[in-house]
Amino acid sequence: MTEAIKIRIGGTNIYLLQSEFNFYVMIDTPISTGKNKLLQKLSHYGISPSQIKLIIITHSHTDHTGSLAFLKELTGAKVIAQQKAAAYIEMGRSAQPVLTNQFLNKLADKYLSRHPEFNKFEPVKTDIIFNEEYELSEWGIKGKIISTPGHSKGSSTIILEEDVSFVGDALFNISPFTITPPIIEDKAELHKSWQKMIKSSSQYFYPGHGPRISRQRFLKAIKKASK
Repeated sequence: MTEAIKIRIGGTNIYLLQSEFNFYVMIDTPISTGKNKLLQKLSHYGISPSQIKLIIITHSHTDHTGSLAFLKELTGAKVIAQQKAAAYIEMGRSAQPVLTNQFLNKLADKYLSRHPEFNKFEPVKTDIIFNEEYELSEWGIKGKIISTPGHSKGSSTIILEEDVSFVGDALFNISPFTITPPIIEDKAELHKSWQKMIKSSSQYFYPGHGPRISRQRFLKAIKKASK
């Protein structure tokens, strides 16, 4: 079974999967100010940065990409992302977030107009770009990455054969009342992506924010969204 380590920095979850080839695959990176804490956490687990050979970016928002340039240079790892996310990563910016609450949207627009640097990070060359799916077997991981847009353009989910998925921000678990992300670029696309995700045999879904989500809770959210 693939070993998974969860590291939480600044409210964002970073995951490390141990490959069959005795190296690690990292899912997402912390914000730019979180890189030193990440290195401390890696040391705590006895992991050298050089053991990280692949970095999967689930989407291009800065809380998941802020340390990417630093970590790519430090580790020498390859970076993989969905085609639309890769375009943003190579420009060094995020798509402007679209919040589900219109009042918060106006506040966000006002804030971003005053602080345009919020959506920016150091540009990074994406080594591996995929469109719909990418098999991870060549990296010693039994699973695949699939395209799951909706939260943002280019969002993706990692589905392992061991009945777990890592979903980025396609699901949020910071509230006891909902697992719908507060940022949704396209609600119809998100619900289509949920259908793709639930077709897997995954019993647990690990989000970019908050603890894991059970299949039962996910099914309830899908049923509610379909009404």
